[in-house]
Amino acid sequence: VNTVGTLLLICGTLVSLTWGKPVVISNTAGRCNTTGAIMDAHDGSYNQWSPDGPWYYYAMGYGGCHQGGDMCAAPCGYGYSWIGVWKSEDMSNSSWALVREARDQGWPDCIYFRVHVVFNPATKLYVLWVNLNGGPADFAVGTSEGPEGPFAFVHSVNVGRPGGGDFDILVDDDGAGYIIYTAVGLGHTMAVERLSEDFLSSAAAHGSGANVSSGVIGNQFVEAPAMFKRDKVYYALFDNCCCFCGHGSGIGVYTAHHPLGPYTYHNNIGCAPGTNLTAGCGCGMDHSVGSLTCAFYGDSLTKAQQNFVIQIPQPDGSRQFVWTGDRWESAPDGVKAHDLQYWSVLEFVPNGAGIDLPVQFTWEDEITINV
Repeated sequence: VNTVGTLLLICGTLVSLTWGKPVVISNTAGRCNTTGAIMDAHDGSYNQWSPDGPWYYYAMGYGGCHQGGDMCAAPCGYGYSWIGVWKSEDMSNSSWALVREARDQGWPDCIYFRVHVVFNPATKLYVLWVNLNGGPADFAVGTSEGPEGPFAFVHSVNVGRPGGGDFDILVDDDGAGYIIYTAVGLGHTMAVERLSEDFLSSAAAHGSGANVSSGVIGNQFVEAPAMFKRDKVYYALFDNCCCFCGHGSGIGVYTAHHPLGPYTYHNNIGCAPGTNLTAGCGCGMDHSVGSLTCAFYGDSLTKAQQNFVIQIPQPDGSRQFVWTGDRWESAPDGVKAHDLQYWSVLEFVPNGAGIDLPVQFTWEDEITINV
């Protein structure tokens, strides 16, 4: 955690206005913490646990290593990592304060990715899931009585399919939890599973009968999912694999009327203008799917890999949905901790069949969120 204060770089200005708390977010400059240093914070989830309460960002930190390549390059990203609990009143630049390392002393000694925290309304505990690499299982789970931790290690756990990787967790209106994840051991394919009532494991891992898994959604070679609910419709966003990749990936849009599906694919809103995707392909790393050749390397608009969709309550009772992604290999000084993020407010339009769909992204140097 002490490495955070040493990662200094000049930050871009991010202006917070006074009317209705609009906050400008830059997509071209680093985000600073309250000390003036670039935040060593990527992946993870943004949560506001109470109305008008502070925002929390549970994020991975990767330290001062230089990746030195366009894709996976051990040990950077696949070596030192830590999990930060960050806190801000409005998510504006220089407002994020580091609360603590999220974990207590009992967690496995291995490589960590993609932390997410949810609140369980039945147990009244905050539950932290994080993906493991080289650990005793595919995920580690911990709990805390408060949002700031520390999170006590509960166990390492596998989900219903082998090689659980990038993931997100949705808590539905009825208090049920669902995990969406890619199964590396099954060709990087995506699925949703219902969590146990305490959110500490997947019901599909226990052989708990029917209605615990969606089965495979979409094609193979996909990762970095985000899942949310809007107006009784469930959205699953994900696209081609992008292993700490500097060229980014797209944003495939899938919808369903139940968290376990069936899911319908609609479009890809994250590829560069004019990209004519082959059916079944995305715009991440080049690869093949059966007889298909998916050669769309470098065609991502954002040059980012999807991270999380923030839901910001609005005065009229609606929510603003803000897409976030990590722009790996974007730091001017090459330090992984200084890589930028890309944020965009999702705009929805009716598709003529009773479902609102997010519109195609266009590049934005900055956006305004209403906090």
